[in-house]
Amino acid sequence: MNRPGLKSPHAPHFTAALKPPALPDPGTYPGVRSPSRKRLLRTHPAVPMNLLLDSNTVVWFLEGAPELSETAAGLIEKEDSRSLVSSVTSWELAVKTGLGRLRIPYGLGEEFNSTIESIGLELLPLSPAALARTTRLPRHHRDPFDRLLAAEALEQSASLISPNEIFDSYGVKRVW
Repeated sequence: MNRPGLKSPHAPHFTAALKPPALPDPGTYPGVRSPSRKRLLRTHPAVPMNLLLDSNTVVWFLEGAPELSETAAGLIEKEDSRSLVSSVTSWELAVKTGLGRLRIPYGLGEEFNSTIESIGLELLPLSPAALARTTRLPRHHRDPFDRLLAAEALEQSASLISPNEIFDSYGVKRVW
C-alpha cells in the first residue's frame, strides 16, 4: 500500500497503467533525437486523480470483498489519488440498512465517518452546486443516490469508481 494510513486487504495492481511514457526507439525517426526520460517526465507530470467511490465500492473496499475489481482497488490505494466518499453514500447505506436490504459489519454515522477517515479516505460533504446540478441531469433512472453521485463526480471533476454502468449515461468518467 502506497498511501500512508490506507489499510486495505487489496494489493495495488494498477501501477502499470500509470507508468511514464516509454522512450521511442531511436531508429524510428532517423535524425530526430529521442527525448530524455527526465524531459518526458517533466512534460508529463503525474496529475493527482480525484476518485469518488460509490456505495458498493466503499462496502467492498472496507470488507476486502472479491467483488471489488483490481483496477478499483489499485486506484483507491494509489498514493497520488484523492479517494472521496460522499455524504450521500453514508445516507444511502443508512437507508438501505434501515430497510433491511443491506447488512454491514460496522456502524453508521460518526463510526462510519471515523472508519472512512482512519483508512485514508476523504469524506466529501454534499455541496449546493452538486444539488443544483442534479436538476440539469437527464432522467435516465429514478435512483436519487445515483443522480447525486453523478452530479458530485461532475462537480469534483472526479472519476467515479463503480461497477454500475448507468453512470456512463450521465457523462461521468467511470472506472471499474
